[in-house]
Amino acid sequence: MERKTDYEWVAGDAITGTEIHERSGHRLKACLCSPCTREEALDNRTRGSSHPDYHEPDPCSGRNGATRMLTPAELKPYLSHEDAEIRDVAVAYFEQCYYQDSNLVPIILESCRQYGYEENMRGLAACTHFPLTEEAFLTVFERLTATADRTAAHHFNSIIAHAPVDILYRHENRLLESPRVEREIIKRVELRRKLAGWEPERLWAELRDYAEAARSKRYVGDIDHRYVDSLVEALGPHDVPGTVALCDMLQAVDQDEGWLEIFIVDLVGIRRANESVPLLVEKYRIDTDYLLERCSRALARIGDPEAVRLVGQAFRNGNWHYRNYASALLPRIKSPLSEDTLIELLESEEDLDIRTSLHIGLLELFSRRGVEIVHRDILDRRYNPGYAELDEDILPVAAVLGIEFLESEDWRRLRAERRRQRAKAEREADEIAQRYARLQRKGIHPLSELSIKPGEPFGPRTPERHHDSKVGRNDPCPCGSGKKYKKCCMGRD
Repeated sequence: MERKTDYEWVAGDAITGTEIHERSGHRLKACLCSPCTREEALDNRTRGSSHPDYHEPDPCSGRNGATRMLTPAELKPYLSHEDAEIRDVAVAYFEQCYYQDSNLVPIILESCRQYGYEENMRGLAACTHFPLTEEAFLTVFERLTATADRTAAHHFNSIIAHAPVDILYRHENRLLESPRVEREIIKRVELRRKLAGWEPERLWAELRDYAEAARSKRYVGDIDHRYVDSLVEALGPHDVPGTVALCDMLQAVDQDEGWLEIFIVDLVGIRRANESVPLLVEKYRIDTDYLLERCSRALARIGDPEAVRLVGQAFRNGNWHYRNYASALLPRIKSPLSEDTLIELLESEEDLDIRTSLHIGLLELFSRRGVEIVHRDILDRRYNPGYAELDEDILPVAAVLGIEFLESEDWRRLRAERRRQRAKAEREADEIAQRYARLQRKGIHPLSELSIKPGEPFGPRTPERHHDSKVGRNDPCPCGSGKKYKKCCMGRD
C-alpha cells in the first residue's frame, strides 16, 4: 500500500526503538528489535544505551519517540507461531477487520498441519472472513475428506460455503459427491450460485420484499440471515441501488425501515462504501445492540480512518452507551489514528468499564505505547477486572512485542489458576447436564415450570429501537456459556 496520509500503513514499516515502562521509580527497557528473555529484559535496566540491541528513539515514529503499533505485514508471521495463544491473538487482529489477504488461509492451514486442529480452532473459524484462492479451497476440501475431527470438519464446511461462487461452480460435482460435505452446506452453495445469476434489480427487489415481509418479526432468530446474507453478497458487486441512494436511505432515520435498515448497513459494508461512514457512526447514538453490531461490522470492512476521527470528536460528550460501543469499534480499524485516539480518550475517561474497553482496544492493535499504558493501569487498578482480565490479555501481546514485565511470571501463574478453576466449573456444569439428561430419560423434568410455554417468543430482540433493559455486550451471555455476551452470541447470524 502507498502512504496517502500519516494514518495509513506502508508495508514493511521498520520496527525500531525501545519501550520504556516506569513503575515505582524503576525503568524496564524491553528491546523491540529482538525478543528478550525475562532475565535479559531486567538486565537491560542497567545497560541502557550501551546494550547492543538498544536503538535511539526514532523521531518520526510517534509520540515521545515511541514506535507505533505493529503493521499487518509484521504481525502476519505470528499466525504460525508455536504458541497457540499468540496465534489466536494474531488471528483476531485480522479477523476483526476482514483483512483482504489471500495468504492468510494458507498460513492458518499450515499451522493446523504443524500443531493440530485442536490448537487452531480460532484460526479455522476465522477463515470465512478471508479471501480464498482455488488452491486453498482444494486444500480445505482435502483436509475435510481426511479429518476425523468433527469440529474441524464443521469449520471446513463453513469455509467451503463461503468460497467464491466461480470456484464452487468449477468443483460442483466434487462437492455433491462427497459424503463429508454437509447437506446444509450444499443448500447454501446452491442458493449462492442461483442468486449469482440474477439481475441486480431483481436482487434488490427481493431484498426489499423480504424486509417488508419481515416487518412484523421482532426477534433476530425469526430472520433467515443466511438467505439475506446471500442476497447482500450477490448484490454487492453491482451498483443497484447506487451508493448515493443507499446513503439517502440510511439518513432517513425518522422513517423506521425496520430490517431494511440493517440490510442496507450490511450492503454498504460489503461494498466498502466510504461515503456511508458518517451515517454509520451517527447510528451509534441509537440504543439498539443488534443494529450497532452490524454497523461495527460494516465500518470494520470499510476500514476508513474517518470513522475513527468522527468517533474521537463525539466520544467525550457521548453517553455511556455511545462510548461503550464506539470504544470497541476503534481497534477494528487498523490505523495509527485508532491508536492515537484510544490513548487520548484514556487520558480523560473516568468510567472503569469504558477505560477497560479502551485498554482492550490498544492491546488488539498491538500498540507498543498502548501496552505501556495498559501495564501501568493494571498496576494502578484503573480498570474493571469484572469486565476483562487485562493481566491475562496483555501477556500474548507483550510476547509478540518482545516485552517482559516484572509481573509477567506472577500473571502467568494467576492465569493458570483461573484456567484450572474454569475447567473445574465446566466439569461441574457437564455433570449437572448429564444428571438432568438422566432425569429427563426417566420422565422427570425438574425445570418444567420454568420452561417457555408453547407460542411464547424466544431469542434476542430485533432492530426495534428502544431504551428498555437488555443484555449488555459485557453481560454474561444468555446462552449459558459463561462468556461475555460480546464474545459469544452477539452478532451471530
